[in-house]
Amino acid sequence: YASLFARLLYITVFALVTFFIIRSRRKRRRHQYDLEIERKLRLDEQRRNENELKFHTDFLHEIKTPLTLIKTPVGELLENPNLGKNTQSRLRLVLQSANILQKHIDEITDLRKFDNGNVKLRISESDFAAFVKETSILFQPVAESQSIRFSITAPDSPVVLFFDKDQMEKVVINLLSNAIKY
Repeated sequence: YASLFARLLYITVFALVTFFIIRSRRKRRRHQYDLEIERKLRLDEQRRNENELKFHTDFLHEIKTPLTLIKTPVGELLENPNLGKNTQSRLRLVLQSANILQKHIDEITDLRKFDNGNVKLRISESDFAAFVKETSILFQPVAESQSIRFSITAPDSPVVLFFDKDQMEKVVINLLSNAIKY
């Protein structure tokens, strides 16, 4: 234990143990540093997302006022019995489109519900064919203006399904809009 070989062995073992301890501490510090950087990046991204959401929410809130200023006179005009049927029909389309836009704005301003997982489907039993026909009326003037023959074919009997009208309305409007565009 006191020979030169033993002493060299002790020094080598001591040096190796010291090396591995220092290396282990450096790895641990590096890992902690990486975790801290990752946490800060997540917080920054979360703040950016919150700021962006606030900006869009505020912007959409500002759109609500002019939309109300559009809907109110259209509603008043619809109460006028002296309007022609074609004018009344067009005004109803304007009001229906404005109401859909209002719903979409309300949904976007309630985006925090999506983030928190508080969105619930409002499923009800309804005639899907009638629903699609009613929604498709919005696109009749657009189709006519582009000389597109537009019709909805559905069975005579009701097609009763369970669905969320608001969510399905988005789907039908998107499909019809794309059909007319392309």
